This record gives sequence, structure tokens and C-alpha cells, in this order.
Amino acid sequence: FAPAQPAPQQTSGPTPAPPAWPPPTENASLASTPENTEPPKRRRGLKIFILALVGLVITVLVVVGIMWALSQNTMAGLPPGVSASEQLVTSQDLSDFGAAGWTQVPDGQEVALPLCMNAEPSNTAAANRTDRRGFTATEDATQTAVHSVYTYADEANAAEAFSGRRSQASSCSETTAQVIGYYEVSSVADQAEAVTIYYQAEPAATYHTVFFSRTGRVISILDISSPTGPVPPVSLATATTPALNQLCAQGEQGICPSTPGVVKIVPPTADNRGWLAKADLPRITNGAGVWDSTSPTTSLQSLGTQCEGDGFPVVSSAEETLRSTYILGDDPNSPPSRAMGIDEVVYTFSDLDKAEKLVDKLINNISSCQQPGSTATVEIGYPIQGAGLNSVPISGETYAVEQRKSENEVVRYRVAVVLTANRMAYLMANPTDSYDFSDAQWVAIALRAGERLSQF
Repeated sequence: FAPAQPAPQQTSGPTPAPPAWPPPTENASLASTPENTEPPKRRRGLKIFILALVGLVITVLVVVGIMWALSQNTMAGLPPGVSASEQLVTSQDLSDFGAAGWTQVPDGQEVALPLCMNAEPSNTAAANRTDRRGFTATEDATQTAVHSVYTYADEANAAEAFSGRRSQASSCSETTAQVIGYYEVSSVADQAEAVTIYYQAEPAATYHTVFFSRTGRVISILDISSPTGPVPPVSLATATTPALNQLCAQGEQGICPSTPGVVKIVPPTADNRGWLAKADLPRITNGAGVWDSTSPTTSLQSLGTQCEGDGFPVVSSAEETLRSTYILGDDPNSPPSRAMGIDEVVYTFSDLDKAEKLVDKLINNISSCQQPGSTATVEIGYPIQGAGLNSVPISGETYAVEQRKSENEVVRYRVAVVLTANRMAYLMANPTDSYDFSDAQWVAIALRAGERLSQF
């Protein structure tokens, strides 16, 4: 159509009628004659064209709106099609274990971070988005749960962050936390593991199970506490299934969960490879005590209970002998006269046979140390049995030894002899009658020392 001409300006008479649509053509006189009036069929076609054009515009606007909404999720770090709330567990998801019911912490109220994972791993890309939800047990406010979800820019960044989470779990930086178990979880996500922790905080110690997984570019961490014992990792894996299903269902977001499988494994390497980590050791007093350790050294002075045999701790048949010392400080209940500590000596031999000979010699000497006329009293403890990395057998013995130095002085020791492949660890602690590990704690320390030996 040609541009319409402006209507003539009227100075008097009635108000002019509104202009017709479509506007008149350049030749108004021709447009007004019956011979040039647009046929009805053509007008109907024009209406159909206009309606189709309007429909197309509406469709485009709807599509653009959807794409914009999805882009907001993506810009915020969320996988396409997944809202923040759908990534997090609900009270219903937790209803099958641990308590009679759970109450969600109100939005906006502060929620604690998962134990041992209270910061993003260092030297990794930061998450684009973090979402968190907390719960308390309806009948016991001391029992808590927290679920955190971290969304990364891509799978590579998420995989790197997951590796960092493994290190955090195995070498927990919480002062009063002891790693008591570590697990590999299958069939729930691209990667999934769990750690059980004995948290010796005031006013009472609690147990935590932390289950963490990676689905595509999203890492999920669920931490459940319990006053009586760690919640089984399989229960946490099951609880997160609905939330993980939301992620995998969007495509390109990792595998979908099925029936979880749980296998106990050696905790990932922490601190010094092959040696006990500070997170492997319990405290004597709840809420107090900090473990510190020395780097492995060849210095071996002042070692032994005098029951190990002549020349100990020097063993000429060993290819390498190293020692590390762990000191428990900052505990007001510790003996004022001396610091509580553990010495760990690791002997490396050329073959298993030589390592076994040393183990047999030490076990025989210590077990028979309590003889008539001897100053020693020996209590044989529980045996050590387990498996290390790649299912390497772990074996050994534990002892409590007392040496009478004088009529009024008795020195107490805890000892363990641990064999793992061609290496042997000798452990010695210096407790007192009132400041000591339990038998179960000492056996657990010795077994963990054997697991760490398998990581050399």
C-alpha cells in the first residue's frame, strides 16, 4: 500500500468520523467508487494473514520467554529444567531413618555446613551456585541433617571439586573429629562416597555420616548426625535418590540412581602417604585436645617398653626405618608431667618373609615379657585383622604394658604390632591410668595404621 495522505482539516461542522482501516489510498476519489472497492474474498484473505502473523508473533514470544527462563537458571548455575528446591532433599525423604520425623529449618535461618566440608576445596573452580537446606529431628533437636548442593560451570570443574571433597573427608580439619569409616557407593551417581565420623564435641560426642556424590556438574552433600551411632551410608544414598533423579532426568546430567551398593574402603591418602593422619586419632576428652605430628624421620631414640628385645628399635634386616610422632595437646585434663603421644615406626623389608620374622619376634618377646621376677606386667589385647588397599591382608596384635620403675612409680604403655605386605608398623602410646584410650580405640588406631601402610 502507498502511504496515506493526511485528511483535510475541518474548521466547522460536526466532528469528523474516525478514519477507516485500512487507510485510504493516494487517490481518494478512486477508492470511494464502487468499481474499486476491495472484493470480500480479498478482505477475508487479509484478515487470515493478519491473524496468522499475530499467532506467529505470540509463538515467538512464548519460545523466547521459555529460553529466557532457562537461561536464568543456567546463569544462576542450575541445570536446565531443575529448580533449586528440586535439588534438595525433603523431610519426607528423611522419614525412613534416624528419627520419628524431621522439621525443616525455616528459609532464611542459618544452617550449619556439612561436617568436615565447611568450605569449598582449595585450588578448584568455585561453584556457580550453592543451595542448602537444614533439618532437625522432631523428637530430638540434637539430631540434625543438612543437605548442600553445589552447581559448577561444567563436569570437568565438578569432577575436580569432587576430588577435593574426597581429600576433605579423609583428612577432616575439624579439631574434634575422627574418621572412623570410609565407603564407596555405587549405582547412584557418576561418583559417590561416604565417610562416618566420631565428633567429640561438647556437651556430648555425636556420630555423623556424610554422603557426597557428583551427578554431571552438580555435587550433592548430605550430612546426618546421630547420638547413638553413625547412620548407614546406604540410608543417605537412598534419601537423596529423588533429588538426584531430578538432575539426571534433564539429560547430559549424569547417570540416574538405582539400588545403591556400599563397600567399605581405605580412606583416601591424607597428610603423609602411608602414615596415620591426625583425623585417624581420637581425643581423650570431649571438646578438647588437638593432635599434631612430626614429619617422618630416621631418629629412633627412646623407643620401646623394654619388652621388645635387645637392640630394639634398630632392625638391621630392614631396608628402611622411619619414625613419626603424634602429640595430643590443648587438653586441660592431660597429665601435667608429660604430654600424651603416639610413636609410629615403619619398617620396610625387601620381602614379606623378612617382615613376618620381625612380627613373630616382637609378638613372642612382648607376650612372654611378664616372667617371675620381671618388672613388667603385660595384658594381651585384641588381635588386628582387616584388609588394606587392593585387599592386602592386615594382621597384628595389641598390648597394654606396665613397667615398674620404682616402688612408687609405674609407667604404662599401649603397644601394637601391625603387618601389611612387606611393611610392619610398631605403635607405642604413653597413657596413664586416668588418661587413656579404650581398648576398642587402640585396636581401631592399629587397624587404621595397617590400612595406611597399604597406601605406600
